[in-house]
Amino acid sequence: DSNVNENLAISLQKLKLNNLENEMKMEVAESKLVLDYVQAKYGGKRSFLFDENFSIGVGINIPFFGEARQKKGDFYYEKLSEESKIAMLTKKSKLSQRFTVNSFKLAITNYQILAKQTEESSVISLLENYQKMEGVSPLLLLNLNMLQHKKKIETHKSEQVLYKSYIRFLASTDLLFQKPLLNYLSANFEPLNLLD
Repeated sequence: DSNVNENLAISLQKLKLNNLENEMKMEVAESKLVLDYVQAKYGGKRSFLFDENFSIGVGINIPFFGEARQKKGDFYYEKLSEESKIAMLTKKSKLSQRFTVNSFKLAITNYQILAKQTEESSVISLLENYQKMEGVSPLLLLNLNMLQHKKKIETHKSEQVLYKSYIRFLASTDLLFQKPLLNYLSANFEPLNLLD
């Protein structure tokens, strides 16, 4: 019952649990067998009527309940262990998803704030006005220019953090690995051609 969008570790644990249940079903089916084998043997004729070489063998499977109970106990213990691992991995996956979604939203907010600050910065208008004036200190112009570039660098760094958190978000929701592979950084989510 594994999901296409499910975490790989959870799918693997579910397969282990399914394998364990199938092994137990096989054990139960084998324990219900009564006849193990039937064998007949004929060795040839003798001169005496009732003195012929003939034998029949039958194997009867007698279940030993102590061993069956031990196997059942081991099975239920392993089943509970696998189910608890699945529950733990599911919880861990949901927490990780929630964390990546929150960090992605935070990265969006940070980028929007920095982009708006850069756009509405008074440094640009001051720089333009001071460049038109005569007698303004070149050091003042240089400092204003450096402030403008620092703000742009901060915005680009914030944009890089935004892209990284977006990719982590796509990976945590397993969208990044679904086929066909898509370019999630493009405007229309164009399919990726890896052979080109």
